Amino acid sequence: MHIAACCHCDEFIKSLAPTNVFVAMIKIFPPLQSVSNGWSACGACLLWLVSCCHVAGDQAPITSASRLYGDWESSSYGGGGYIQNVVVCPTVPGRLYAYVDVGGAYRSDDDGKSWRMIHGGMPAGDGFYGVRGFWVSPNDPNRLVMAIGNQWTSNRGLFLSRDGGETWEKRSDAPFLGNEQHRSCGTILAQLPDGSLLAGSAGGGLLTSVDQAETWAVGGLENVNFTDLKVAKDGTVYACALPHKMPNGREINGGFFRKVPGGEWESMPAGPEELVLASDGVLVGIFESAKVRRSTDGGTTWSDFSEGLPGNSEDKGYTSESRFRALAAGPDFLLVGSSRGTVYRRDAGAEAWQPVAREGVIEELEGRPWWGRMREGAWQHYGAAMGSLIIDPTNPDRRWFTDWYGIYETRDAGANWTLRIDGIEVTVIHAIAQDPADPGRVHAGMADNGYVGSMDGGRTFGGEKFTSNMKALALDASLPGRVYGTGSRGGEWKADHLWVSADGGTEWIVAPMRGLPPPAERWMNSVAVRPGRPYEVAVALAGPIGEGGGVWVSEDGGRSFTPKIEGMEKAGDVFHREIWGKVAELAWGPDGTMVAASHGTGRVFVRAGDDPWREAESNMPGRPFQVRVQDGKFYMTRGPGGVWRSTDGNIWQQVLSEPAEILAVDAAVPGRIAVAIDGQISITDDGGEHWRSLGRPPMGQISALAFAGQRLMAGTKGGGFFLIRLGEAGGDVLAGPPSPGVLPVSEETEVSMPVPSFNWSKAWTKSGALAVERAEGTAGVMLRSDGGPASGSTGLVFPATGSAFRMTGRWKVNGDSAVAKLAARATDGAGTQISWIPLAETTDKSETSFDRQVELPPEAQRGEIVLLFEGDGSVELTGLDFSRADPLFGHPTASNPQPPTPTRP
Repeated sequence: MHIAACCHCDEFIKSLAPTNVFVAMIKIFPPLQSVSNGWSACGACLLWLVSCCHVAGDQAPITSASRLYGDWESSSYGGGGYIQNVVVCPTVPGRLYAYVDVGGAYRSDDDGKSWRMIHGGMPAGDGFYGVRGFWVSPNDPNRLVMAIGNQWTSNRGLFLSRDGGETWEKRSDAPFLGNEQHRSCGTILAQLPDGSLLAGSAGGGLLTSVDQAETWAVGGLENVNFTDLKVAKDGTVYACALPHKMPNGREINGGFFRKVPGGEWESMPAGPEELVLASDGVLVGIFESAKVRRSTDGGTTWSDFSEGLPGNSEDKGYTSESRFRALAAGPDFLLVGSSRGTVYRRDAGAEAWQPVAREGVIEELEGRPWWGRMREGAWQHYGAAMGSLIIDPTNPDRRWFTDWYGIYETRDAGANWTLRIDGIEVTVIHAIAQDPADPGRVHAGMADNGYVGSMDGGRTFGGEKFTSNMKALALDASLPGRVYGTGSRGGEWKADHLWVSADGGTEWIVAPMRGLPPPAERWMNSVAVRPGRPYEVAVALAGPIGEGGGVWVSEDGGRSFTPKIEGMEKAGDVFHREIWGKVAELAWGPDGTMVAASHGTGRVFVRAGDDPWREAESNMPGRPFQVRVQDGKFYMTRGPGGVWRSTDGNIWQQVLSEPAEILAVDAAVPGRIAVAIDGQISITDDGGEHWRSLGRPPMGQISALAFAGQRLMAGTKGGGFFLIRLGEAGGDVLAGPPSPGVLPVSEETEVSMPVPSFNWSKAWTKSGALAVERAEGTAGVMLRSDGGPASGSTGLVFPATGSAFRMTGRWKVNGDSAVAKLAARATDGAGTQISWIPLAETTDKSETSFDRQVELPPEAQRGEIVLLFEGDGSVELTGLDFSRADPLFGHPTASNPQPPTPTRP
């Protein structure tokens, strides 16, 4: 970013103030210290910008009571897992329950305005927070049942609470799949008129309880994957099921079944995946997530009931307008919801469905605009993969729907909707990273939502989504605004790209990663930065050593990589492959010593400087999970083998015998370390000599830890973030210290610089005649045809030293057939062209902006920006600006590379 001139500062400041973009930039861009680096602004503007550090922190909201859980506080982000349903408590007005595929269950006592987790009493292990069904007693508001489990762990079963969710007790070990692909279809817990309970499992049969969930017995239909259970007024039970293949290869059957009172189960010839019983007793169901059909003979036969709904769209994805998995029945009407948020209504006796006109949507989280709100040009989270429609049994105009991200409520029959997720946090956290220079800033990587950041010490998180998964993060105190992250580039659950930010996480780009294997062959779940050398970054690649796998090192900030595998050639497949592991297998010490700890093989390797790798001598129990460095010392967690410390990466000493997997070292406070396993967190202030317990947050699936000033952050696998105060200062509103590396600004500080005088070459013509004119009052140019159509170009030449830069500007063309293009050309010392890089093209007659990163080959001696024109008319390029436009990459011997300065040809 470049401030062009003082006359534009007011507009510039207004554009930045709401987003705090500049807050991060002034921390990491040393160009503010020097006139020669291309920055220009008035001293008053810079004073204002510096004073605005941590605007978000200064305005941090007071934590609501719904987010406090003893010593722990739930951070606010909002979004993530699939919210399955809203369950209305029939005996307590204003009490609601909601449950999530990977994130447990929540309760609201204020009519949905705020929610609290009620899964804190569940065991801490994997699978205990995947909820597939939820039931509340019609007679006792505190008697609850949850069907829990997933497809990757052993059976979790049915859990009973007798105290409104404070504590839970396992009452059956039947299998349930909270995160199975059909989880949004219907409900699998139901109650018969005689009070008996039914639970449709995933391959463990239909369970029955006659004592309010105290005991359960299998009542048939084994090896069936239930998706919906409905009970008619006369006691007839309808069971929907869809086939499912388990990860171990076991296939569970689908089907449609009916059981009349006193009869046996009947297997029907065809049936839906989800159904409702209309007021007249007619069955209405969804088939193949696309068609709505009805049955007037108890499910024996079905006829089309889709009149008025979108037809067979070619888009069959989870967010298609012609995909349906939400169905509800009112007193005299039916509702069905598309996976794009459209609700359709069909009144009794009507000939077709009609869309419910939507007038407005309010999407706020605790009084702030929600990150996923509807905005022009942004992907619509509202209604995405709508899973449930719920009608208030006491007021048919009040309704809810749930989707991938939230709960929406309407009180006027669907005209206006309001987001209702205050307190619901269901994100899966891969990594959290501390900013050692600023306790207010916290970096985090998620599944599905990519990178998010906090500017108030972890109380709130936000940011624009740019990738779906961010697995690992690394930064160094010498340049804390520079952050590296490994993650996906699209929607894959894979870390195959290196992302780089130079402004503390506000903006990111994908590193060139020259030298690395292609994306399909790389899995990078660990990243490390050498302390004191922020442009030296290493990644651990899965795969056999020598065939792409191993440690790869970049000395230019991620631009290029070389393998560092000498001494490790025969180690086989060393590093973790899947993104879901709890690994951090790479650490780099300030003296150049690197430790690679293999979770899969249990082996530990050490590399001193440029020496070959060698295996560590100590024989430690367990296997490595995470290894990190603090103040020149290495720390490693080894599961049941405890925590180990080393000064050289070779000889290790055990400092904690208790089991530990997750590890955090405080980059600002030497000796302070935290570890976690199975929900239990321990901390030491003296490098492991003495430890104390911090207990566990409400969700025990801890996946990441990091310090933030006098706070410890814990990330979970489905419950978002939690923080705990480590002292009285941990409750302070964080404003952050002065930004590192920024000179104090005063009236005497020289901060302005005249706009450079650019000189374009004479026109080169391929045909016709062209004229070059300076665009009045700008650092630009006009290239126009003279006397008819023409084709040719003009150029702006500069030295190629420091060949990575950013070029921004505005341009437009005049003429119906006019086409303008921009390109970058590089030549060697002899003047021979060695590179031609197309940059942009326009035919717009109205002014548009361009912003391009330009990187010339290392051997280039001279660069040139080329403006090409073809047609009858002109192209006008204005506001041209060169800056350290590629500030994300550095030079091993120059932390502040200069942008190229255009010169005469």
